[in-house]
Amino acid sequence: MTLNRTEVEIRNYFHGTRASARPDARNQSHLWLSGRQVKRIRRELCGMADCCCGGLIGERAGNNNEPAIVTHDGQVLSATPEGARLQGWGSGRVALEYTGDEARQ
Repeated sequence: MTLNRTEVEIRNYFHGTRASARPDARNQSHLWLSGRQVKRIRRELCGMADCCCGGLIGERAGNNNEPAIVTHDGQVLSATPEGARLQGWGSGRVALEYTGDEARQ
């Protein structure tokens, strides 16, 4: 899987919304979203400032364990601010960590 072909879909099952993004960096265990991408994704998933429906980037899993963040080839990811801090990146960057699970089709 090459970086320029990696696309992730972020879902918020509470609102029934989806957003997609192409991470701007990656290594073996993480993909990274820029601060600008995170703001856009949050706005697309839930535009209400006072809503607390989602997680770090606005994601929310489904009631039947449907994953909230998935790559185009079915790899499940979770959002973590720690991965971005470990790289010394600030300004709203978020790391998406591979969980080792695959999404059910």
